[in-house]
Amino acid sequence: MSTNLPSTMSRQDNKILTVLKLYPNPVSDQLNLNLRLEKEAILSVKITDLLGNEIMSLMNEKAPAGEQTRTFTLPRKLNTGMYFVRIVAGGDPKVLKISVL
Repeated sequence: MSTNLPSTMSRQDNKILTVLKLYPNPVSDQLNLNLRLEKEAILSVKITDLLGNEIMSLMNEKAPAGEQTRTFTLPRKLNTGMYFVRIVAGGDPKVLKISVL
């Protein structure tokens, strides 16, 4: 774990996106994303399956700098199970696991 520390620390200098909270988890119909952008950027939020296949795009638009909360309504067609939420801002990706009820 200590071998990854220097690269993680150096990458934080260029960090645009900080995901503060993704809730509720597990989720049934509504997903809230609290994040912070260091500068205005194109914000992409997608749900993928465990193999990385895109299931749906929740947003792909320019977002302002600062802290913000986005709320997404999940369609009923989303089967119960585990998924990943892939959040990308200005090329800075974050991937979080969610469970859908």
